[in-house]
Amino acid sequence: MTRRASQKGFRALALFLVIAMLHGAACLPQRQYGEFKVLVSNQGVLYLAHLALNISGHLVIWGPGWSWDVVCSWQPNWLPAALEDNTLYGELTCNFGNLTWEEKFWLLEDAVVLEYELAAASNVTIEDVAWQWGLPIESFMGSYVTAITSEGILRNVTLRPEYIPGQAGLASYTGVGWIVPLGPSTGIMVIGLSDSRSFVGLTSTDEREWGGTTYTTRLYFDQDRLVWKPGNSIRGAVYIFPYSGKEELEVASKRADSVMYLIRANIAYDGILKLLVEGRAVEEAERMETQRKTMLMVYAAAAAAIVVALVVILVIRQRRR
Repeated sequence: MTRRASQKGFRALALFLVIAMLHGAACLPQRQYGEFKVLVSNQGVLYLAHLALNISGHLVIWGPGWSWDVVCSWQPNWLPAALEDNTLYGELTCNFGNLTWEEKFWLLEDAVVLEYELAAASNVTIEDVAWQWGLPIESFMGSYVTAITSEGILRNVTLRPEYIPGQAGLASYTGVGWIVPLGPSTGIMVIGLSDSRSFVGLTSTDEREWGGTTYTTRLYFDQDRLVWKPGNSIRGAVYIFPYSGKEELEVASKRADSVMYLIRANIAYDGILKLLVEGRAVEEAERMETQRKTMLMVYAAAAAAIVVALVVILVIRQRRR
């Protein structure tokens, strides 16, 4: 890194911390991941700085008919929450009903995990719930993001420089998450989990359609309108892995593949989340795949033995004739 870039990055980080403080009033524990600085506000918003780039990740909630509530729909507008251990607790009074929310966070050695639970405190109707990155257009225009789809295919999505009215949607898939490249081998991978669906919904949008200044990459925790009575709830989690260098990019790929494998193996939401927090998702997926191959070999050997036995019996019978 050049001295000029370093100074620019320092100024950006200072501004980033000021912005985070203004939005969240106070910040929870923060952590450095190589060139990445990560912190969580007491509203539960994740702030990430990399050199001169500042981005945030947070929940978005839509009311019926994709209606918008200034207080509830945008997590950065939530009131600061109470903190106990590694969990934030808060309440929301919305025009589509009243909610309580919890957000657990783990700042791991090389990744961040956030888990959310939204619960109805009254009759509530929600169109959908998503977690999103807001990517500044001035920094990302003309670049691309990569969707990790449920078919196991990586789909590059171009963040088009030009604004085309009425065409806000850039991509829509189902899958496990997004990769946001920040350089040839530097970037951020985010994986999404939901307790109400196998694979999360993935969309990318151009927010200039609504007067915004960002592109978004979203992970949807549900796929149908939620009509809740008091006590009904939904849980979702995001796993954020900042990577620098080809080796860490390969690690990111393995972790995404392991989550894909565990979902297809029908491992429950809580099980996958636990493995990610403990750093054992890749190990468990590899163990299960080895066990599967071993069982296939056993079945193949048993089938071969049965065929041999049938042939022997047939030969003996023919000789007796």
